[in-house]
Amino acid sequence: MHHTLADRTEIVASIPLFSHLRKRELTRLARSADERGHEQYEKLVVQGERGTACFVLTDGTATVHRNGRKVADLAPGAVFGELALLDGGERSATVVAASRGSALRIDREAFDAVLDSSPSVARAVLGQLATRLREADRALYG
Repeated sequence: MHHTLADRTEIVASIPLFSHLRKRELTRLARSADERGHEQYEKLVVQGERGTACFVLTDGTATVHRNGRKVADLAPGAVFGELALLDGGERSATVVAASRGSALRIDREAFDAVLDSSPSVARAVLGQLATRLREADRALYG
């Protein structure tokens, strides 16, 4: 399925990491994003490989595997690989398409360009990360 720029902007806006961005930055990210089709059983990201982009599942379903064990199911709207936007480090899990579908790919270079253009955007992203870190801390330690 091919999404318009307006559709892609709405998809990007639904990503929690980007939820506080202004429309201009959301549109800029959406413009740079590309939609890629995939086949059933195709590996979309592989644990241990270096990440350079995040993805939003736009059509179809996928499964997340960590250390060879299935840990989650993904449906349209699910985001995966977003840590790669921040550090370009290794993928923490493998995501496999459970059906034919498509995903919107947001590249780290495009994300960095948006951050570089606006300190307020960088602060908003940092705020989102702090919130997620606190939630993870509570889940682990109470």
